Amino acid sequence: MVAGEKFAENFYASRGNITQNSVDAEPPSFSDPDGYVDDISDEELLGDILKLKPREDDSNDLIVVVDGIPIVGSDRLPKLKSVMSKILSKIGHVVREFYPMENDQTKGYRHVEEKWEVPKPRPYKDHGNLRSWLLNPDCFDQFVIQCGGGGDEWIAVHTNTPSEPTIVVEKKDWSESAVQWSPFGTYLATVHKKGIALWGGEKFEQIIRFSHLDVRFFDFSPCERYIVTYAEPKNRYADASDALKIWDVRTGEMKRAFAFASHICKRWPCFKWSHDGSFFAALKDDVLSVYETSSFALLGKKSLRIDGIRDFQWSPSAPFLAYWVAEKNQAPGRVALMKIPEKIDVRSKNMFNMAEASIYWQKSGDNLCFKVDRYGKKKEEKDGEIKYSGITYNLEIFHFREKEVPVSTQEVKEPVQAFDWEPLGSKFAVIQGDLKTNVNFYTLRTSPLGISHLKTLSFKQQVNTIFWSPVGQYLVFAGLKSTVGGTLAFVDASGTDINLTNSQEHTGVTDVVWDPTGRYVVTSVSSWTGGRGGDTGYMMWNFLGRLLQRKPIERFCKFAWRPRPAPLLPELKIKEIRKNMKKYSSIFEEKDRQILSKASEEILNRRRKLVEEFNKWREPLVDQWNAEKPLRVELRGVDTDSIFVVSDMQEEVVEYLINEEETVIAE
Repeated sequence: MVAGEKFAENFYASRGNITQNSVDAEPPSFSDPDGYVDDISDEELLGDILKLKPREDDSNDLIVVVDGIPIVGSDRLPKLKSVMSKILSKIGHVVREFYPMENDQTKGYRHVEEKWEVPKPRPYKDHGNLRSWLLNPDCFDQFVIQCGGGGDEWIAVHTNTPSEPTIVVEKKDWSESAVQWSPFGTYLATVHKKGIALWGGEKFEQIIRFSHLDVRFFDFSPCERYIVTYAEPKNRYADASDALKIWDVRTGEMKRAFAFASHICKRWPCFKWSHDGSFFAALKDDVLSVYETSSFALLGKKSLRIDGIRDFQWSPSAPFLAYWVAEKNQAPGRVALMKIPEKIDVRSKNMFNMAEASIYWQKSGDNLCFKVDRYGKKKEEKDGEIKYSGITYNLEIFHFREKEVPVSTQEVKEPVQAFDWEPLGSKFAVIQGDLKTNVNFYTLRTSPLGISHLKTLSFKQQVNTIFWSPVGQYLVFAGLKSTVGGTLAFVDASGTDINLTNSQEHTGVTDVVWDPTGRYVVTSVSSWTGGRGGDTGYMMWNFLGRLLQRKPIERFCKFAWRPRPAPLLPELKIKEIRKNMKKYSSIFEEKDRQILSKASEEILNRRRKLVEEFNKWREPLVDQWNAEKPLRVELRGVDTDSIFVVSDMQEEVVEYLINEEETVIAE
């Protein structure tokens, strides 16, 4: 009997002698007895795990075989070695060499062993807390501004402090193209000739870089784990084996490269990602290719052929993708919802007289809309071009959270210029009409299931784009990049009472962006998309449309809020906080007053300091001027100083808005 078995037998035998008194008297001991010898090896206990232990490579990967060398006898071997050593020394350091011999002659090849050193692990560099901006005690958000062009660019990251933004970091020529935040705001990506660099931490140090020469575009996965880079092939009409690359953001490892030519992918990004980064897909002709990131290979090892497929979009919250198929010959068009990885349609609907379609997922993933353009007549021209007339519009709403995904239809007669879902909730807004612009608000019913019209708003000026607040309720309608004049309409869509809160104008506006909290919205005029000279810059508004900041910036290019990761609080807790918001309002209002007071004090102190610096510079000049008075009188023959009397001076008062309070008085 081995020692381990004997110990086990004694232990279980002793358990039969344990009484209540002995338990109360002395606690049991689980330590090994004196003289115990453990005779069980690690291989017996952990054999399956030890098999995975890294071990030194003993393969022949470090031996190079050189073939085709002259066959010589042993008497000429030293000369052959001398010649071969001169040749191989130009390539690398040879550790050992071996010439196989047979019948006192070489065999026409030799073995060369390379010198190999165990790679040293890359030292870990602590970049600090990459989400340090979230720890701001006043919850101020950050944003990046990009300006300049033609080799004279500057980029600055700001904190949105009251009154005036505070610069966190500012760099010249930081990027050769447009910068971009990662989806959770952890990194700021910059573009360079040799690749993409990611920056972060409190001081915005370089975290990692991805080498891709002449990179042109890049895109993050929604989960922020992967980044896709693209470099235009030198021959635009020939595939390049590594034009598209997918990288692991944390490790910098290239996960896969794809051959690509610009005529294949019509729009960027070429790959569309599932919400959690588990899958990505690409569409080419009538073939939908879905890849899984566990292996970066095709899902099921094959692509999916769908005749007539034109576009697809992933759900923002679940492994489903929506797609639409154009009609062909006598076959109708189709809109459908597919489950991944099963590749099964869970819901589809045939659409007759289908000319075009657009896909709109709600941010929460609760609902899906296909805007379907349906024609009355179709005519094919001589050149093969198809022209449609009598266009009407259907909004096909898929109730994703309901059993069997029922579909509701809303018919729209007027041209639809824009559609957008409220991020959270059940409302959506539609801009309709050509000459006269109307905005219609709808909501989804649950009992009975369907669509209800809430309200129609008419604007004097035309608008063509919808921007919902990230938290819902408030939205902005804008006229972008057209001749509509930069109209801005701020709307409160809470409940069923939808009202216009403010109308503003930002001439030439090209971009509208909400901050992550829905408190502020920025409109800007970019020199990249039409703005010129001094007209470029940005304006910051509150959610009701009150102007907070006006910043004209020459050669302004881009404004981007820093995104926030999803909150860690459960949804029920968030709803509870919103329900009891009035309880916290007085605390927040008092803190806002203190911050504004502090900001006002800082402004006054700054101006006071400027006056003091000016007086300090002026005083010695005044003393010099007074000392030179006799010389001026002697030269001019008259006291010219008396001409400039105080009564001739004019005082100009310049007013600055320090604080503003609004009090609502009930009628």
